Amino acid sequence: MGERPDESSEPTLNVAKFSVGVKGLTNQMSAVDVFTKFFDEDCRAGCSLDLNSVSWKEDLSKPEKKAPKNKFAAIKRAVRFVLMNSDSHPPGEDKEALRRIATLAEERIRANLEFGNKRISIHTLTSHPVIGNLENSSKLLDDTLENMRKFFDS
Repeated sequence: MGERPDESSEPTLNVAKFSVGVKGLTNQMSAVDVFTKFFDEDCRAGCSLDLNSVSWKEDLSKPEKKAPKNKFAAIKRAVRFVLMNSDSHPPGEDKEALRRIATLAEERIRANLEFGNKRISIHTLTSHPVIGNLENSSKLLDDTLENMRKFFDS
């Protein structure tokens, strides 16, 4: 599928499986909220926990795996696009710093894609007709950590 997180990074003990933590993430949440939650709750490690768990591999059918995989792919795509429009890579897990980075990036996205006052949700962002072209022509920031670069480029 190409969405598998970098398995070389060890998830911390306080990380929830993505399928559990994702319950609070909806396609209607703002890009700022999703970006903040993605890094603050380490959704990347949570997805890795899911994909490497015995229950995921043995207990779930393909259709049962589809919804969380698709949701993670949409979240990953939205977070990547916010990163591509930010001034710096998130500095750890400082929630306020994450929110500031995402808010500035959202303002830039709003201006570049002429969203006006329209709320920018995951759905609004990932379904915009020019996003695919912008994703292909843009790149992540130079200060993006190598493991995050591999993750977002996969």
